[in-house]
Amino acid sequence: MEEKKVNIRVASPEDAEVLLAIYAPYVEHTAITFEYEVPSLLEFRERICHVLEKYPYLAAEVDGQIAGYAYVGVFHDREAYDWCVETSIYVDQSCRKMGIGGKLHHALEEVLKLQGILNLNACIAYPDKEDEHLTADSVKFHKALGYEICAHFHKCGYKFGKWYDMVWMEKFIGEHSAEPKPVMYEMLEKIEPYMPKNKPRYLMGVGTPWNILEGIERGVDMFDCVMPTRNGRNGMIFTRNGVMNMRNKKWENDFTPLDPEGTSYVDAQYTRAYVRHLIHSDEMLGLEILSIHNLAFYLWLVGEARQHILMGDFRSWKEDTLRRVMTRL
Repeated sequence: MEEKKVNIRVASPEDAEVLLAIYAPYVEHTAITFEYEVPSLLEFRERICHVLEKYPYLAAEVDGQIAGYAYVGVFHDREAYDWCVETSIYVDQSCRKMGIGGKLHHALEEVLKLQGILNLNACIAYPDKEDEHLTADSVKFHKALGYEICAHFHKCGYKFGKWYDMVWMEKFIGEHSAEPKPVMYEMLEKIEPYMPKNKPRYLMGVGTPWNILEGIERGVDMFDCVMPTRNGRNGMIFTRNGVMNMRNKKWENDFTPLDPEGTSYVDAQYTRAYVRHLIHSDEMLGLEILSIHNLAFYLWLVGEARQHILMGDFRSWKEDTLRRVMTRL
């Protein structure tokens, strides 16, 4: 029998309905996923969008029809885990044993290498005894791809009236150097030579003040991110002298201005103690004040960056600024 050609492409939110149809039987009839309920189409589409903000989400087509998909997610939210991802692969159950999963993984791995990812991690449901809902096939599949079991958790998932184990498997796809470069910065350096010189460069979903300055140094012109207001709503502000968590007790009796060097009217009008009081009293005003401050700080930061680019001393200014703004106050 002639082997069918498998075409791998980037998935899009518009594929959500087809991809969800592939995923649903795994939820309803297997313990391969520990989800109990099939997610709504809207939720599934949002999951795709979230992954595509940072990582590859691939679809495999056979005869023009999607027959499987693969993607990765954050292994852990802490920055120290930036070189690790968690992989997921699902193949239409009517298209199994066609090599689709392997082709998807190979394509996924090649993209992740370009992104500077070093560790692939797979969280896999595992039966102490195979049954109609779960076999050890996924572990065998990953072993064939070069993964090794690195952790085994017993009876940690309950589904279909039975307890199932879970194993973590890992695969290294790069060298672990003594001082690895942040993945995002490495990726920017790789793509910058291929970007048009006469058009603005836009980096979506970035980021912290230090991300922005490092991005500017690597040729990025525009950014957008929820960081200023999201962090403000969680009680955190950025200043030119460091990061402040306004929920902390250390500000309880500090009646100095919120930020003596700030550029917003809120910085001189409200004290640190008062803002902390508002936050602990669940007063929305406190979170609004911090959000306004952060937005003003970001405007100041990029304005200063532009001035120092024009003055020709951006790099030295950036290094000095980073030493200060990354401090935890």
